[in-house]
Amino acid sequence: MKKYIHGENYIMIIKIKKNKFVKYSLDKATEKVGVSKKSLDDYLLQINLWRKYGYYFDVNKYKKIWVLRNFVKQKEDQEIAQVQKK
Repeated sequence: MKKYIHGENYIMIIKIKKNKFVKYSLDKATEKVGVSKKSLDDYLLQINLWRKYGYYFDVNKYKKIWVLRNFVKQKEDQEIAQVQKK
């Protein structure tokens, strides 16, 4: 069983087999994945921010979480700088 997180309305999706997905609530997903609810909630937030800022998942799927967080931080800083210029 391959486990991964996909953020969409607080439902976790765990990949069971090739192209077959099972949806779980946040509570059930924490049991299946073995990660705390707080961590999964944070991952969902990060995934949604990555989508917002146009992060390329396919190209960067094996990057560490800190690389992804730095990407979000950099984009947020750019947004703040643009707002302050106006």
